Amino acid sequence: MLLFILIGIQFALIVGIVQKKFKLYIKISTTLLLLLSIIFIIFLNTQPIMLGKDSWYNNTPVKEIILFLIMLSGIIARYFTKLIEERREKISELIKTGASFEKPELEFDLYEFMYPIFISVITFGSLMSQIEIKTLVLSNIILSFQTGFFWQTLLSRKINENK
Repeated sequence: MLLFILIGIQFALIVGIVQKKFKLYIKISTTLLLLLSIIFIIFLNTQPIMLGKDSWYNNTPVKEIILFLIMLSGIIARYFTKLIEERREKISELIKTGASFEKPELEFDLYEFMYPIFISVITFGSLMSQIEIKTLVLSNIILSFQTGFFWQTLLSRKINENK
C-alpha cells in the first residue's frame, strides 16, 4: 500500500513540474530524477530476501546499474559546471564594458546535454576496466562520478588508443 502511495506522489510531482513554467532543463532533470527514484523504490520492494552475507547492491546487475547512474550524474554535473563557467566569463566581459547589465542566464542546449549521455557506454567501459575491487565501495563510487565528470578526457584517450 505504501509503495502505491509513494509512486502516486512522485507521479503527481512529475505532472506538476511538467505543467509549471520552469526552464526546460529543470523540467527534464527533475522528471528524470523522480522517475529514477520510482524505479529504485519498485526495485527495493521487489528484491528477494537473501540468506547470505552479500548485500543486494553488490550483486552483478545492480552494482553496474548503480555505478552507471553515478557516472551519468557526473556527466550531468560536468555539463552544468561548464554552463556556469561560461556564464561567469560572460559576466566578467560585461563588467569590463562598464555598462549596467542583467546577469545572463545559463544557456541550456538539449543536444549538447544529450551528447555525452549517448556515448556514455564507451565511458562506462573505461570505468569498468579501471575498477579493481569488484564490490561497491566508496572508492568505486567516487571513481564512477569522476569518470563521468571527465568523460571528454577519457573519450579522447580511447580515440587516440584506437588510432
